[in-house]
Amino acid sequence: SRILGSDLNGFIKNDDFVPFKDIKFTSLDKIILLANYQKPKLKNYNLHDKLEVSPLGVFPQNINFDKKTDLNEPIIFISCGNLIEIKNNLLMIDFLRKFSEQTNKKVKYIMIGNGALKKKIFKKIKFNNNIIFEYYEYVENFINFLNQNKTHFFLNFSSQEGMPFTVMESMSCGIPTIASNIPPNEYLVRNNGFLFDLNNFDDSISKTIDDIDETLNNKKYYYQKSQKSFEFINKNLVNSKCYQKMEIILKNL
Repeated sequence: SRILGSDLNGFIKNDDFVPFKDIKFTSLDKIILLANYQKPKLKNYNLHDKLEVSPLGVFPQNINFDKKTDLNEPIIFISCGNLIEIKNNLLMIDFLRKFSEQTNKKVKYIMIGNGALKKKIFKKIKFNNNIIFEYYEYVENFINFLNQNKTHFFLNFSSQEGMPFTVMESMSCGIPTIASNIPPNEYLVRNNGFLFDLNNFDDSISKTIDDIDETLNNKKYYYQKSQKSFEFINKNLVNSKCYQKMEIILKNL
């Protein structure tokens, strides 16, 4: 069985209860994890040789890094995902408001998704006049959407993830990510984007904003983040390599 995020983390914020976890996992012959950071969740089940690691992959993108991203304002941020508690969409609005105030830069926020918190999010962002806001319930092709909107940063503020697919897709386009420091985000973003501490949000996000502002004010730093994001995905997480790893695992069953 392929193990994703909710299989180990559950669906509820700050609650990782998953029913029948012991029966479900111990009855399998092989469990295919997204990355090594998932292994501690299964340490009590003595699975050992039943565990294999094969990450998800994304399609490779062709990027011309000689054609530089326009860093003029507004600075464009995009998020994409379910509008539910564990995704922390309301914190994104707090971040964007603080970013605009702290840097004195114009901000555009494009939110893609749907879910139980939609009305609450709309109500909160309505009182932030310094944020240009666009909303899409769904987009046909996320990669094309990112490129067409000349996105500067992707946002993932989740408190739980398996391996965030939209982060990988954004990075494959050379778009740096601003993310919470949960293990899946840390694995992807550590050297290519910006991480903040969810448990110390106010202080941590203020420092993160300073780092982002410094990067925007020195274009060379932004392009380095962009290129590192692209190279990390191209080296580790393109579909062909992930498929090859999965084929080897299945042949050895």
